[in-house]
Amino acid sequence: MLSPLMGPEVTLPPGAKETCKLKYDRSSEQKRLHHCSKCGNTFTRVDNLKRHQKYVCGMPPQFQCILCSYATKHKYVLAVHMKSRHPDVIVVDNKWHAGLKGHSEDWNDEK
Repeated sequence: MLSPLMGPEVTLPPGAKETCKLKYDRSSEQKRLHHCSKCGNTFTRVDNLKRHQKYVCGMPPQFQCILCSYATKHKYVLAVHMKSRHPDVIVVDNKWHAGLKGHSEDWNDEK
């Protein structure tokens, strides 16, 4: 028999062992939601709401793709975009460089 926190009773396949994994009870979490007054997004932590209000909500995208018109409010989303849409681009010193993938010589050394 599984814990009541696990949800509905689950029938295990023959030979499977019951493990002691408890699901997180989210019923108390719903009582502690913090709502953004501008857009309605909800956050479980007030610091996440404050960061959202300061850097994201109502602000224009600040991270622009150097190769196309794509822009986003989150740096990591731009990194995912660059890797999926422009795979021939690499990062050098935290800057995106087009057409350098596979470059064999050290282009930083002066000759």
